[in-house]
Amino acid sequence: MEIGKKYEITTFGKGKGGKGTKFKGTCIAEEKEFYILQHREGFKECFLKADFATGECKAEEI
Repeated sequence: MEIGKKYEITTFGKGKGGKGTKFKGTCIAEEKEFYILQHREGFKECFLKADFATGECKAEEI
């Protein structure tokens, strides 16, 4: 991920039949173990880099 670019993050549900959730936002910071994204309405969400490595989260640039 690159700071300043917009992404749609899909977090996949756990367990049988689990649906994922989506978050759209701009990457505003990168820390050692996670990324911080900010939604256009101002709230922020953190995503662990380990979750992307294990396939629990997926990021698409929008």
